[in-house]
Amino acid sequence: MTLLERDEHLRAAAGYLTDAAAGHGRLVYVGGEAGVGKTSFVEEVSARADAHVAVGWCDGSATPPPLGPLVDMLPDLPAGVWPDGASRSQLFANVLAALRDPPGGTPYVLVVEDAHWADEATLDLVRHLARRVHACRALVMVSYRPEDTTVGDGLRVLLGDTASATGTRRMDLAPLTVEGVAALAAEHGTTGPAAAELHAVTGGNPFFVTEALASRGELPQTVRDAVLARVARLDEASQRALELVALAGSRAESGLLGALLHDSLSGLDEPLSRGLLRRSGDDVLFRHELARLAVLEEIPAGRAVHLHRRLHAALSERGADPARLAHHAEA
Repeated sequence: MTLLERDEHLRAAAGYLTDAAAGHGRLVYVGGEAGVGKTSFVEEVSARADAHVAVGWCDGSATPPPLGPLVDMLPDLPAGVWPDGASRSQLFANVLAALRDPPGGTPYVLVVEDAHWADEATLDLVRHLARRVHACRALVMVSYRPEDTTVGDGLRVLLGDTASATGTRRMDLAPLTVEGVAALAAEHGTTGPAAAELHAVTGGNPFFVTEALASRGELPQTVRDAVLARVARLDEASQRALELVALAGSRAESGLLGALLHDSLSGLDEPLSRGLLRRSGDDVLFRHELARLAVLEEIPAGRAVHLHRRLHAALSERGADPARLAHHAEA
């Protein structure tokens, strides 16, 4: 499948690799929401590169093994990089030496996937490389989800600490435009819903678009699972606030939420910071309509009736549109 609307990013990555081949290495943070295509992008960069490629993954387990991504990379790095009994400082020095003098002078492409799940030792390795990569023959790409980095966590601190490093760059992958969604639909050999409608429902997220096209109008199970996995990581107050926004419709007014949530209004903070919700003027809405539908389907029937009653009462007091009142009255 063609990598859509990424030509500018691919050209930039090719330029960074050219710099790396000349001994001016780069470490590039590749950011983007879940499903936007970060893995597809770094795979395409790696496939096009005349380079040694090594890839490691942060897997998000409750107790991640120290330096798990580096363990994944070892088969593609020179022998002896991690000798038995080596200290962390010696190990980092060995990795740096391998990147400064790669076999045959061919540069390295090192990929650290999903750094928002990185353990402390992996973040230390990235910090060590970010400060020194400008003297290496290597392009190091570190992918992460901005919505899963919170103020004060290790990755957020790392991004700030290394922002001014000589060899450090940032690259943000945006969702597809309406034209990109139309092209993706054409690649799937289907006209499906109108591109503008599909873009509105999916927010241009390539994963959501692809799954929506395959599901033929139903909420894709894969999308539901992905959304609910993120919801499950929220605390209970945030989950209850998320349910209220989902039931309110395509968007919920801040005043309405304030009236219903009262002292629990802070329950919106985490869903907003993690990108499940977004603000538009005075309204709060889901970043993706498919995510709203996934949350909506999981609300227990009894709680949904109770929340619809509360919404109906609050909207009646605000003189809301009769059609909107009728929706909540029926529910």
